Amino acid sequence: MSPHNFTKFNNRITLDLWLGKQKNRTTRKDYENIVLDFIIYYLIEKEYPGARLNDIDLRIVTVEHIEEYMKKKESLAKSTQNKRLRCLKSFLSYACEINYLTFNAVENYLELPKFDKL
Repeated sequence: MSPHNFTKFNNRITLDLWLGKQKNRTTRKDYENIVLDFIIYYLIEKEYPGARLNDIDLRIVTVEHIEEYMKKKESLAKSTQNKRLRCLKSFLSYACEINYLTFNAVENYLELPKFDKL
């Protein structure tokens, strides 16, 4: 299915439902920013310029999308990279849980960045 199909996807609603499960307000805002950074600034600007949030079919997300996105974040602290990756994996897993997605392409294929414990 093309991301520019006339069907509107409910990415915003799915994101809001997932964020509602987070108890801490700061965590919710951080997670929202991470997911939107990936969807808007990576998928929309890089892959589908001019698309809007609900124009994107999240079924197009591949391991390669996540890996390339994470490469762009290599300058961040390893713990920050880890947080971003866990957030994206959690969001996509939730979308599968509620049957918004049928398959999470990144669930079992990405390793979390390694960093030294203090």
